[in-house]
Amino acid sequence: MTTSRSAEVPQLSVLDMSSLLIGIVVGTAIFEAPPVIFSQFSTPGGGLLIWGLGALLAFSGALCYSELATAYTDFGAEYVYLDRAYGRRVAFLFAWMQFSVVVTSSIGAMSFVFVSYSAHIFPGIRQFPALVAAGAILTLLAFQISGLKTGKFVQNLLTASKLFALVGLLLVGFSRVPTEATFTSFESAPSSGSFALALIMVLFAYAGWNDSTAVAPEVRDVQRNLPRALLYGLGFIAVLYISLNLAYLNILGFEGLKQAKAPAANVVQRVLGERASWVMSLVVMISSLGAIHGTMFAGSRLLAAVGRDYPALGVWRKWNARGAPVWALSTLAVISCVLIMIAGTDSGVQLLQQAATQLGHSAPSGAQTAFEILVVAASPVFLFFFTLAGLAVIVLRFTDPTRPRPFRVPGYPFTPLVFCASAGFMFYSSLMYAGLLTLLTVPMLSVGLVLAFVLRPEPAQTSAATEDVRQIH
Repeated sequence: MTTSRSAEVPQLSVLDMSSLLIGIVVGTAIFEAPPVIFSQFSTPGGGLLIWGLGALLAFSGALCYSELATAYTDFGAEYVYLDRAYGRRVAFLFAWMQFSVVVTSSIGAMSFVFVSYSAHIFPGIRQFPALVAAGAILTLLAFQISGLKTGKFVQNLLTASKLFALVGLLLVGFSRVPTEATFTSFESAPSSGSFALALIMVLFAYAGWNDSTAVAPEVRDVQRNLPRALLYGLGFIAVLYISLNLAYLNILGFEGLKQAKAPAANVVQRVLGERASWVMSLVVMISSLGAIHGTMFAGSRLLAAVGRDYPALGVWRKWNARGAPVWALSTLAVISCVLIMIAGTDSGVQLLQQAATQLGHSAPSGAQTAFEILVVAASPVFLFFFTLAGLAVIVLRFTDPTRPRPFRVPGYPFTPLVFCASAGFMFYSSLMYAGLLTLLTVPMLSVGLVLAFVLRPEPAQTSAATEDVRQIH
């Protein structure tokens, strides 16, 4: 066991990082969100345009993160950016909420999607979904602990398998010639409230690309390759998402898509028959595993950065001989499993209800499933710090003007302002939707605030970005 990252040269290529980004982003939203999105419009054109708008907003964020990631290339991503822009306490609070709420909730939510679609093939696992979800996480943990090369191979394999399956879905979706009735006018728009819901769902589908910047120190020629990987990866995802929605419309029609419970499975079933529905279940299972694996891979690097800066949490910066931050990975896996047991078992849900009752309210009716509880509760926390990270581009231009910036945001300051405005709007909307369920994150927030003032950082350091994690064994 080493006390820090090994001195090996960066191993990740543009392809590797693009694969990681795609693996994180293309999870399950594309299989669940389209009916909700298109239901907010009177014509399919509005739904397709909102998918395009979501891509543009994601691109603006990627440009902001490219400037930050190439200027501050140490492990930690937002942790480093927020430290530089707002100070250690804000950065620590971000890291604390990320691993205790945001990243682990995302991992847990994806694991429940894996279980849900696995049950279509193996109905018996419906009897113990939480155990199966936890088992999936622990299995991926074992692969990642076996080392960077193994973890990279598994990530690329999962992403390649997922994309191969999605290409197959596209072929099925376009196996019939579109008719004029399939795609109607692009006129008409939803009300402002419906537009907000549609935009939130689309941006949720694109969420996760920022996590890939956490592995910037492991990317070869990071100043050149990281922006390319972000833009190439998001460009591919945008084309994939819009193409899949066109495929849904082609087979199911506009009204059929709005009413679909599982649009991808419905497409396969309508074209290939009932027996082919298991194929779509496998696609979503693979997609979920890829998202979990990529999120764990990137999230562990954040904990490694925190362990580097705070001696009391130094165990997180320990890397094994195979080049994996074993304790950071294990922490994410354990907390994710705890959240799974809380949100995915009857006793856990009762505990949540009792906590809400103590506050004088009950959980919102819109969050009933384990997946919904985890996503709804974590979204406002994620979006709050997401907005702060975007603003850091502007703040650091003033407070650290001499810092070399190999990549500068085109259209500054308009581009970061658009990104921050959209992220801020999403934060407000998610907070209003989550309501009092957000209060369930207050205990972790309270602990994080206390630790931010109690814990002392490494005395020899003046900033989270001053020490390179890649120390020699």
